[in-house]
Amino acid sequence: MKKYIPIVFTGIYFLFVFFGIRNHEMWLDEGQHILLASDSDTFAELLYNSRYEGHPLLWNIILYGITRFTDSLNCIQFVHILISGGCVFLILKHAPFSILGKILISFGYFMFYEYSVISRNYGLSLLLILLIVINICSEKRNYIYIFFLLALLFNSHLFASILSIAFVLILWKDFLVQPQKIKAISIVIFGSALVFCLFHLVPPSDHFMHHYNTDGLLSSERFYKALHSAIPGFLPLPDFSYSNYWSNHFLLNYSHKISTLISVFLFLIPAFILRSYKKSFIFFYFSTALVLSFIYFSPLRVATRHAGFYSILLLVSVWLSKDLRQDCFLKGDSFVFKMEKMFLIAYLGIILVIQFLVGILYYSLDVKGDFSCGKKAGAFLNSSIEKGKFIAISHFTSAPALKLYTHHKIYYLEESDFGSFCKWNTNPIFITDSTFLKKINLLLIEKREIVLINNIDYKMDSLLSKNKRLGIIKNLTVLPLKAFNTSTIKSERYFIYSLQLN
Repeated sequence: MKKYIPIVFTGIYFLFVFFGIRNHEMWLDEGQHILLASDSDTFAELLYNSRYEGHPLLWNIILYGITRFTDSLNCIQFVHILISGGCVFLILKHAPFSILGKILISFGYFMFYEYSVISRNYGLSLLLILLIVINICSEKRNYIYIFFLLALLFNSHLFASILSIAFVLILWKDFLVQPQKIKAISIVIFGSALVFCLFHLVPPSDHFMHHYNTDGLLSSERFYKALHSAIPGFLPLPDFSYSNYWSNHFLLNYSHKISTLISVFLFLIPAFILRSYKKSFIFFYFSTALVLSFIYFSPLRVATRHAGFYSILLLVSVWLSKDLRQDCFLKGDSFVFKMEKMFLIAYLGIILVIQFLVGILYYSLDVKGDFSCGKKAGAFLNSSIEKGKFIAISHFTSAPALKLYTHHKIYYLEESDFGSFCKWNTNPIFITDSTFLKKINLLLIEKREIVLINNIDYKMDSLLSKNKRLGIIKNLTVLPLKAFNTSTIKSERYFIYSLQLN
């Protein structure tokens, strides 16, 4: 009966995630990469269009392949379910944990929601990590296969690139005694992947995020940004005092001192758990140090999806400590041993139970509500706005989610051009109300009537007040058409108006 557990629970997982993903509205990050792939006519064009992403391109390449055959979002989501379902099966079948532990991991926040219902490159990274760990822990390692997986992992996500280097570090001593042919092939595979990734990973200097990297190198803001990333990574508790609770965390918003203390605790306790396992200890803290350094020095605004790599690191480190046959402190009957075991169970148990409960919560909220209003707004445009009507949007980062679900062309006011995926060199990313009105005025002079989409509910009142004072647009008539303001993602609430000159 035990041998059927992986199949049974993977099937249950697949059914739940399939239902969840069918009721999920894609948002900016999902739409951006899908549109990059679908709107690139050639592979060279995909590389060029992705130069501002700051992401390795494996997921974009997979999407590029899928979109050569179909433009169905359902197909893309189904492929993502297969990836996340594969992760769950591998955990249930191979992880050296209890059945309860495996189930809690599989149905926890990251596996059950963030890296499954939301179609991004994180699930792909996790699948590759699991395949690498399983092969490392097997009696007969295939180093060419491992380094091929490491090459793919290096190109799946920026933080996954860090993990791939950490894997090489703990494998290096054993790798050096392999036959020359195996070493040569492995190095060529991994080296080629590294060069390909680094060639396009660093975004150009005119990326808009560079304008946010203004804190001093020794500023407390940088320090706390990095340190506090532990909380969404291990304890992703939502803060429901915000309507966009997905990007707000209770412990971070509750108390600065308490959140700092909890962050230190979360980062240091693995040292106690892994202290007897040299390779696991090195893997966890080497990777963590590089991730923290990147967060500290970069303009990255840490989200739960990024910080989730800490949970992956912990999972892999404990897995390696159990499967590499190192000296194990979980052997013995001494009082110290019993206390250590209880501490390990308590630390990991609290994290897994919280992530399990939060995963169920987020899944339920996504199924019941609107994650993004892009789908509903897109359906309205398709059904109520005649084909060929000029449609402009006020903030281009809110457009990809909408563009996924409509056949209409959309004019991006910041870029003064029609678009689909975001071009992150747009500067400034926010335009002033007076500039906004001037752009609208030029369009109205040419078109006489346009459909305008705002993603801020009070934006139109602000514009009308500004226009009344400055008189930029003469004889303007504004007719509200529809409002979609129920989404979790605050920037993807859409307010649609008809603007015309009398």
